[in-house]
Amino acid sequence: MNPLLFLHQTKNDFDQQDERRYMIDFISPLTKTKVVEIEIPEGYDVADLPKSKKIVTEDKEISYSYTVEKKDNRIITISEYNIGSANYPKEYYPAFKKIWKTISDSESQVLSLIKK
Repeated sequence: MNPLLFLHQTKNDFDQQDERRYMIDFISPLTKTKVVEIEIPEGYDVADLPKSKKIVTEDKEISYSYTVEKKDNRIITISEYNIGSANYPKEYYPAFKKIWKTISDSESQVLSLIKK
């Protein structure tokens, strides 16, 4: 199952194939955080947890982190991206494309439960 349940990013929003001609506008700086806590049913254990991931641009303008951890009988998943400015020149498009691919790949990972 996906530890973010129905909240996971299923596609890369920055998948434009043609050369970018215009700036990237978010209207304002942006931080989006998703936190999902799942209780493991009695009689089950976690077989595999998704791998954590963190990516940041050199100038620290854009960042993404994804963590999945097991605490007692709970699985806690935190996905967060931060966009530091409202506008970016078109030259930032490859960075956005790379980070959104990482988001899509990370959030598509699944975990497995096994019966004890």
